[in-house]
Amino acid sequence: MRVLVYGLAKSGTTILAARVQASLEEYCGRKVTNSFEPKKIWRVDGELEYVKGEKRQRSVEDEVVKTLFDSGVPADEILKHEDHFDKKIFITRDPRDRYISQVFYRWHAGHSPEESKFNRTLDLVMLKESRPDSVPFVFLANQNPSAFSGLRQKLSESYEPVIKFLKGLSKDWHVIRYEDLIDGQLDDLEKYLGFPVKRDVGVSEAHKRVVRSKSYGNWRRWFTADDVGYLKPAFYKYLQFAGYDSEDWRLDLVTALPEREGSEYMRKLFYGVPENKKKDNKLRHYLKHRISLLGNSILKSKVRYDLFPKVPPASPRLFLHIPKTAGTSFRESLRLSVGDANLIADYPKQRGHEESLPYLFLTQKCEPDELLRQLLRYRNPWIAGHVKYSRYNRVIPLENTFTFLRHPVDRLISLYKHRCRHQGLRISFEEFIDQDSVHNSQSKYLPLKSLSKVAFVGLTEEYSKSIEYLNWKYDLKLVEVKNNESPHVQKVELNKYLYEKICERNSQDFELYQAAEMLFRKKLLEMNSDAAKALREKA
Repeated sequence: MRVLVYGLAKSGTTILAARVQASLEEYCGRKVTNSFEPKKIWRVDGELEYVKGEKRQRSVEDEVVKTLFDSGVPADEILKHEDHFDKKIFITRDPRDRYISQVFYRWHAGHSPEESKFNRTLDLVMLKESRPDSVPFVFLANQNPSAFSGLRQKLSESYEPVIKFLKGLSKDWHVIRYEDLIDGQLDDLEKYLGFPVKRDVGVSEAHKRVVRSKSYGNWRRWFTADDVGYLKPAFYKYLQFAGYDSEDWRLDLVTALPEREGSEYMRKLFYGVPENKKKDNKLRHYLKHRISLLGNSILKSKVRYDLFPKVPPASPRLFLHIPKTAGTSFRESLRLSVGDANLIADYPKQRGHEESLPYLFLTQKCEPDELLRQLLRYRNPWIAGHVKYSRYNRVIPLENTFTFLRHPVDRLISLYKHRCRHQGLRISFEEFIDQDSVHNSQSKYLPLKSLSKVAFVGLTEEYSKSIEYLNWKYDLKLVEVKNNESPHVQKVELNKYLYEKICERNSQDFELYQAAEMLFRKKLLEMNSDAAKALREKA
C-alpha cells in the first residue's frame, strides 16, 4: 500500500506519518519504506522517484511518503500523481498553534539563523516566560514594528492556496485535524485506511528536535490581547473554513510559561547539543534577577522597549482620547508602533496616574515648561489620555495633536452600553440621554475653532482609512488593532423621536463632526492623488 501524508509545515505531518508507517508495518507484517519530505516527484522509465536534493528514491509497493504543502512537493504536482497513491491524507491544524510552532522552529540550525537575532529573541522569550503579558507573541516573530502590517497580510494570504487546494480535492482523500490525532480520535482515519492506527508511536530519533509540546491550544497562554487584535483578521477565514471556532479567542491567564516550549526548545534547535547551556543558564538567571528588581511599570516600558529597534525621533505629540471613539484601539496601535517607553498616559481615573509625568508637572506643580523639557528627553514621545486640549496648550501645539471623532448618535449609544456593562447603569436609554452631562462631549475635548489647526482628526466610522492616512502622512507604521468593541447582542432601540432629541441636544458635536468629516475627505483625496501620481511615475 502506498500512503501519502500531506500538509503544511508544523501541522503534525511528521507524527502522523510515523504512526501510519508503524501501523501499516504491523498490519502487513513487513517493512514499510518511508520518504521524508521530498521536494519533487519525477517519473523515470515509467516509475516514480522522490527527489530531495541529490537524493533520489524509487517508489516501492509499501511506502509512506510525507511531504509538505508549503515547502515540499507543490500542490499541482501532487494532484498530477495522486492516482499513484492508494491512500492520501491531508492534515490541518489550528493556525494559532501552528503560528507558535513556526515562530519557534525558525531557529532550527538548518535554517542558518543569525546568532545576534537568536540571542535577542531568546532574551524576549525568557522575559515572556517570567511575565507572560509583558511581550506580545508577535514580537517574538519580528521586532520591527514597521513590518507588522505586511506580515499580517502575508499570514492571511498564505492560507488562500490551502483553502483552494482542499476545496478541489476528490473524495479519495481523507482530511484529519491535528487535534484529533493528538486526542487519539482516529476512527474515521482507521476506516479510511482499513487498518488500526497505533496511538503510542512517536517520531524517530532523527526528527525528535521538531517536537515541541505534543499538545494543542497553547496559543491561549502564549498570546496576549495585542496578539488577538493583530492575528484574528489574518486567521479568521481559514479557521472558519477548517471548522474551528473563529470567534473563540479566549486567553488563559497564566503567571509563567513553560521553558520547555520556549527558550529550551529554541536552544535545542539552534545549538543541537547543550554545549552552550551554562552560558544560557547564566543569562536566564541574570534576566530573572533583573526582572525581580524591576517594577511592573518599568518592565512594560524601558526594559521591554530597549529590546526593540528604536523609532525615528520626533517632537512630542498629543493624542486626545475622546471616550468611545475607537481611541483604545488607536492607543494600542500606537503603542505597538512607538513602544511603551514613548507612550505617556494621562488618564486621571487610571490606577497609578499620580506617578505620571503629566500629573507631576501639570496637576501637582503646574509647570508645563518643565513637562515639555522632560518630554524632549524621549525619542518619539506621545501623550495619550482622556484630557481636553486646553490642558496641553502650553506644552504641545495643535499642529502636533491627533484625535478621533465619532457620529454623535453612535457615540452616545456606545457610551450608554459601556456604562451598563462596566459601571452598573440601570436606566433606560431615553433616561440616559436626559442627562445634560452626556451631550456635546466631543466639543469639550476639542472646540470647533481649533479643528482646522489639528494635525489629524480621524473618524471612527472610517477607522481603517484613518490608519492608512496616518501611515502615509506620518510614517507611523501602525498596525490596525481593534480593542474594547461592544458586544453585538446588547442592543438599543432608537426611534425617530430619540434620534431627533439627540440631534437637538448635541448641536455642537454635530457641527464639529460635520466639519471634521469635510477635512477628512480632503485628506483622503490628498493621499489618493499622491498614490495615483506614484503609480503613474512608476508606470
